[in-house]
Amino acid sequence: MRVADLVDLECLFREASDSLGGARSAGALTGAVGGDAGERRARRAVQAALEEQGIAPDAARARVPADPVLRRTVFGAWIAAERKHRADDLPGRAVESALGLVGRALLTVGLLFGAGAAGGLLHYDGEVPVNVLWFVAMFFALQIGLLIGTLWFVLRAGRKSGSPGPGWIHLGVAALLRRFLGERGQRVARLMEDLRHRHGVLARIEAWTLFTLVQRFGVGFNVGALLACLTLVAFSDLVFSWSTTLEVEASTAHTIAESFALPWSWLMPDACPDLAAVESSRWSRMQSAFVGGTSQADAERLAAGWWQFLVVGLCVYGLLPRSLSWWFGATRARRLRNALQLDDGAAQQALDRLLPRTGWDAPRPDEVRGAAPVPSVDPAAQHSMPAAPAGAAAAFLAWGSFPEPAVTPIAQRLGLGAALTSSVGGADLAADDTALASLRGAELARVVLVVDAGQQPTKDALRFLVSLRQTLGAGRPIAVVVVERAIDGSVDRDADPEEREVWRRSLASLGDTHLWLQELGA
Repeated sequence: MRVADLVDLECLFREASDSLGGARSAGALTGAVGGDAGERRARRAVQAALEEQGIAPDAARARVPADPVLRRTVFGAWIAAERKHRADDLPGRAVESALGLVGRALLTVGLLFGAGAAGGLLHYDGEVPVNVLWFVAMFFALQIGLLIGTLWFVLRAGRKSGSPGPGWIHLGVAALLRRFLGERGQRVARLMEDLRHRHGVLARIEAWTLFTLVQRFGVGFNVGALLACLTLVAFSDLVFSWSTTLEVEASTAHTIAESFALPWSWLMPDACPDLAAVESSRWSRMQSAFVGGTSQADAERLAAGWWQFLVVGLCVYGLLPRSLSWWFGATRARRLRNALQLDDGAAQQALDRLLPRTGWDAPRPDEVRGAAPVPSVDPAAQHSMPAAPAGAAAAFLAWGSFPEPAVTPIAQRLGLGAALTSSVGGADLAADDTALASLRGAELARVVLVVDAGQQPTKDALRFLVSLRQTLGAGRPIAVVVVERAIDGSVDRDADPEEREVWRRSLASLGDTHLWLQELGA
């Protein structure tokens, strides 16, 4: 999945969410799946993509909860259809182009800075030799510190419990987009601000993308320094020395030089000045002469050992680590994009509309022949609900006063199999613990909390959802359904839009990207 695909998909998710919440703004794009025309167009594109792979819609609906490749196929068809219909209205390609432009700019700026820094440090006026200590400090020691920082970032980024990443960047980029890109910038800015709240899904991708951009500056810096260094060596007669106010013996300076040269000493032993060269190249500014009385001819002869040491060290401590970091960061970001599960709440809601539910496939009551079923006296048997034949296994939790048997038609409407059912949120707090314990280790595609219309998202309800997430672990889908029941107690329809919006805002406050408000649909 390319960066453009990811950005466009997030944009479509946001528009679909606006449509579901009844909060589509005047500036929102009109082609999202929430609109009737957009929904029909998206479904046709998805169906065509499935037909190309020989997958029936019903089979796709059953497979999609556990098949990330199929999810990417569905969303890829949706993105392609919207791009074809809306031309340049989606921001993905513009964002990808902007990232490429920023990367080239950083590479160019790095080239200029690196060439300038190396040229300044290797400047020789014919009187005072070049002090190699400045070059070693800038291009060896400093870059070793940067390399340690890079390794720390890589190890930290591999920890799932790490910080969600540089979310503040979204606000800065959004402000710039508003300022310089006009109306289109307003839309992209809003998308950037929305992405800040989806760090649970996108944080690592964003962090590695930014890491790769920074490495372009580092590569450019070192390439510029290397070109400047080789140019000065080839087209001028540099004389190298070392000078310091500290009481440092030549043997100590030679040991330090050998330490820096350890990575390449086995391959290029001549690319490090020997002890005699170090002793002969110490410079005294007071006397304006070499401390050991080295003649000009000897100084020029010793220069070869120093310039090879500087050039090889620049490659080993600067150019090579930056190039490897650039490649590693780009590879890591690409793999994370390709491995994106697309199973969070926004994706689940879009899938529910792109792949319409077929519901429960069963004969009409008047077509059934045979003896009537005998009611069981076992309360547990009365509440057992067989899974829908083509539906994925799910757990249904009836909150508060919602009757547990009424979960059955909801499971049928959602096209899911009710593998586990429990009543929670009642006066018996032990029942909540029992229900949570039954979910540990269960192979479930989804957990659905069913709430009666009129029940508000109280602290108790939100606290239970937090406990449910802790029980299931990160990434397991949780859906909340708020339903209106008829007078006889049967499930009638979704709650009113205003009530669903209250629940949607409350669920969003938990910051759980795999928790969302589910619609029953028609």
